[in-house]
This record gives sequence, C-alpha cells and structure tokens, in this order.
Amino acid sequence: MPERPNESKAGKGSPASEPSGTGARWLRRIRSRRITVLDRSMEPTFRPGDRLWLDTGAYRGVPVARNDVVVIVDPARSDRHLLKRVAGIAGDFVRVSREGAERISHASPEGVPGPESALEEIEVPPGHVFVLSDRPRGSRDSRQFGPVPLALVVGRVWGGAGADAPR
Repeated sequence: MPERPNESKAGKGSPASEPSGTGARWLRRIRSRRITVLDRSMEPTFRPGDRLWLDTGAYRGVPVARNDVVVIVDPARSDRHLLKRVAGIAGDFVRVSREGAERISHASPEGVPGPESALEEIEVPPGHVFVLSDRPRGSRDSRQFGPVPLALVVGRVWGGAGADAPR
C-alpha cells in the first residue's frame, strides 16, 4: 500500500518526524502560500519585494527550532504580520542589548551584573519563542515586545527569492 503524503517513513503518527520525499515536498507546497516582504527588518537576508513561501502547517507535530525564519502575528497589532528569526525557544536564556540579543547557557547569578552592554536577561517561558530581526537597529522584535506565544506563530518560511532564503 503506498505511503500517504502526511506520514513519514520514521513511523506512522510519529509526532517529531517531519515528512520526507517527493510526497512531503508536494504536501509542503500545497499547504504553503506566497508572501511578499514589505519592510527592511530582515535585511540583508530579505529585502522589500522578495517573494517567499510560508508553510502554515510546518509546526504540526514538529517544534519550532532556533534560527527558523517565521511569520508571527504582531503582538501589538493583530491585523499585521512580522517576518522574524527565532533566537530562543522555551527554556533558553537570552541576553538583550541595544545591538541585538544572544543566547546564553544560564542567567547571571543574582546580584552579579551582566556585561555593560546587557539591558536585561530573559528566560523564554514554556509555549513561547524569542524572535529577532536580522537588522536590529530600527526594527521591532522580542527586544521590545518580549517572548511571543507559539499561538502567534503563523508558519515557517522555507524558500523564496531572498539573498539567503531557506530552502
């Protein structure tokens, strides 16, 4: 009996396995939609006018991973979507500075100040991700609005016409 496109060879119903092969590529294409980059927050990776594929079903049974490029619902305006890169997942510690953010192995001990450039250190709570723009200056991301609930993640970008578009 032929394999159904939404099942992987790793085992039927295996939640952590992502479909592979030709059927999986077609499934990803079918459940994806084209989006166009409108602002400069992800430069130099993506520029205004770049057309990308957004897989809205990418995280069904598969967790969000660090460095994924995702589209989220803007936490401040639900009628707007933002293109961002995942910098931290649940349980990660992130040190925020004016220049951006970095993942660290653990928070600084209480009473011991972090580096001078650090504004704060955040532990990403369960069910959330910490997202950043590739262009930190003049962009809105988790440095301003905090960790984003997974419910606001629309999908993962998997290809397109950007300089470093993920494939």
